[in-house]
Amino acid sequence: VPLWLAVARKTGKHRAWSFAMILACAVFAFAPLIGTGDIVAFGAVCIVTGFVLGFDLALPPSIQADVIDADTAASGAQRSGIYFAAWSLATKLSLAAGAGIAFPLLSLSGFDPAAGAANSSSSLFVLAALYAWAPVGLKLLAVALMWSFPLDEAGQAEARQRIETRGRLA
Repeated sequence: VPLWLAVARKTGKHRAWSFAMILACAVFAFAPLIGTGDIVAFGAVCIVTGFVLGFDLALPPSIQADVIDADTAASGAQRSGIYFAAWSLATKLSLAAGAGIAFPLLSLSGFDPAAGAANSSSSLFVLAALYAWAPVGLKLLAVALMWSFPLDEAGQAEARQRIETRGRLA
């Protein structure tokens, strides 16, 4: 986390998060290509993606807090509950959509989830691809959306100043 915080100070939170996600995607894209028993490759994927996971967990809520400050400064209303509810709803909907899409695709590929089932190499590849490439694609879409995120450190500081000034005048 200290390394990523240093990157965030230099590049901004949204760019630092984007760099971390690009790194995670670049490494995780190889996960479906890892063969049975290839512990070194699997370990490398786990280490690198674990390295950036802390950043993926820490920065989006911090960026959300900045957005809430910008909204509060602009509107004068404290609507953080709405933002957290929307974030929670989006998280739950994405998990449900993932299962609702992945399980039927696995079924179509002939994948059998039963213990000891004799799955074909193609159905196992579909499982691996859904496990790795679907999240990589979605993360790259998120990176594309966040890359030019307009709320930077200066904008957030200005929003905080407006909120504090309004609070002192009240």
